[in-house]
Amino acid sequence: MTVDVYAYWRALVAGKSSAEAVDLVLPTIKATIPGENPQAGLWKVRPRKGEGLVLMQIWLTDDPVKCGAVHEWRDGLVLCARVGNTASVDAYDIAGRWLFVRPCSKEHAAHWRQHGRWPDDAPELAHKSNAPGDPFEALLAEVAERLQQAAARLEAPVVDQDTCNMARNLQAELSALEGRADEAHKKEKGPILLAGRAIDERYRFRDQLAQARAALGRHYGAWMAAEEKRINDERARAYREQLAAQEAERKRLEEERAAKLRDEPVLALTDPPAPPPPPPPQPPAPVKIQAGGGVGRRAGLATEYIAEITDYRAAALHVIEDPSIAILVGKTIQRLVKAAKGNITIPGVTIREQRKAS
Repeated sequence: MTVDVYAYWRALVAGKSSAEAVDLVLPTIKATIPGENPQAGLWKVRPRKGEGLVLMQIWLTDDPVKCGAVHEWRDGLVLCARVGNTASVDAYDIAGRWLFVRPCSKEHAAHWRQHGRWPDDAPELAHKSNAPGDPFEALLAEVAERLQQAAARLEAPVVDQDTCNMARNLQAELSALEGRADEAHKKEKGPILLAGRAIDERYRFRDQLAQARAALGRHYGAWMAAEEKRINDERARAYREQLAAQEAERKRLEEERAAKLRDEPVLALTDPPAPPPPPPPQPPAPVKIQAGGGVGRRAGLATEYIAEITDYRAAALHVIEDPSIAILVGKTIQRLVKAAKGNITIPGVTIREQRKAS
């Protein structure tokens, strides 16, 4: 019976998952490398961390010498592979890379062989051949070109897997470029930050000055507030006594007039009219205590309003329409929903699932 050694690769290229195609996996290497079963086919693999994907071709051959392979598969056939432009790869190397491969179609493989890159890669940079000599100017030129490519890609719809991959690969290029820019920024700004921190440390005594200044303000301010209250309370008391004395005098004159009308009406009616009562005194203007003035400006007292919440729910409902509160409520609800992975019920909130690129 003829064994289709490419069945597993064909299944994955057709869109099946590795779990769905597991029954097609063939034991391509003996127990020399337990648990690893590289399969014949066309694959994409990364030669080293941080490098781009290259084509990896795995096949069976009956010429182990020509292939350079030493591990027999069966019936005199051995496993052979080519990674990128490397002519042959040892079976141990094949098994080591196998865990990180992804299936590659014939069309993509042909494109890579011809161009050395994949059809769904991010666009190449046109400025590479004539990049500015200055590293920063070269970085700016690359940023400008990548941003143009991103703008063009955003104008084009995603219509298939290749255009989807292309957008993602361009996004990855932007992330790498952003990382390089961050690193360059950190390198250039690092000495300035270190110098700034050293200067901050030299002038750390300013914190002590600020603390002492604030403590003195509280120290004399407490006396000023108490003294101002004492003086104004005393003036208010004197004002109330003055009003009371005027009122008592007015009542005395009224009673005297009434008695005179009752006992001697003729005399009372022929007396000259009584003078009008004096107007009530004006309330005293509040006294404002000040301090200092010998050095710098004089210090006074300012009115401060402090809110003490006695009913939290009522107060929250009163400010619920404030935009800043709405933002805070939204962030809190998002945090709760994320922590519960959507498995939570919040009054007034509808939770829906959304799949997004990560």
